[in-house]
Amino acid sequence: MDCIISLTSWSGRINSIGERLENIRTMCPGWRIVLVLSVDEFPDRDVSVPDYVEIIWVYGNPKAFKKVLYTMRKYPDAVIVSADDDMVYKCNFADLLFKKWLKFPSCVITNVANVKTGGIRLPNGYCTLYPPHCMDDALQMLTPAIIATNNDDGFYGVILTAAGVPMQYLGLGSAVSDQINDGKGMSDNGDYISDGNADIKLIINELRKNTRFISEDPTFTRKWLL
Repeated sequence: MDCIISLTSWSGRINSIGERLENIRTMCPGWRIVLVLSVDEFPDRDVSVPDYVEIIWVYGNPKAFKKVLYTMRKYPDAVIVSADDDMVYKCNFADLLFKKWLKFPSCVITNVANVKTGGIRLPNGYCTLYPPHCMDDALQMLTPAIIATNNDDGFYGVILTAAGVPMQYLGLGSAVSDQINDGKGMSDNGDYISDGNADIKLIINELRKNTRFISEDPTFTRKWLL
């Protein structure tokens, strides 16, 4: 089975991406690493990465939503683990997620619980394993209004909850990683200021317009779609 760690970055952090990639490689030996970047942001594609890293170039700039969806599209049968470019990893988080998933193969595996309005269970962007085909239509359901929330975890959480995909948790908290406070995060830039619940409502309202979006979860249906 193909097992991939997928992350994204942007112009404000690209100069330090080599350090982040090397940290991930050191902590998670044997895992393939994919970096998803926007051609709109790097029109000359003049980004240098180690030869063990594959770059997937995408058009437009769906910001954080680049992190896993385009890797899923290219490698639909792979296990995808999400990582962040502002984390220093302290353990082999990918293996820990994978071993947990082997015990719970129908589940998405993330680090700690994050539950929003109406029982929407959100994954942790810096440390989540997505099984093959758990979000096959997500990229086709992404809209400009959803992208504008900058809340990719909220988007994934709505899709997974509606589909009835359960979550299991490592419960390791900060033992997984330390965040780099470089002043270049979404909150620092004013790109992400919501507590998440308002985003959930907007995301669901957008998804309701799409015929691909179907709820398999009775609780979700009663709460959001009736």
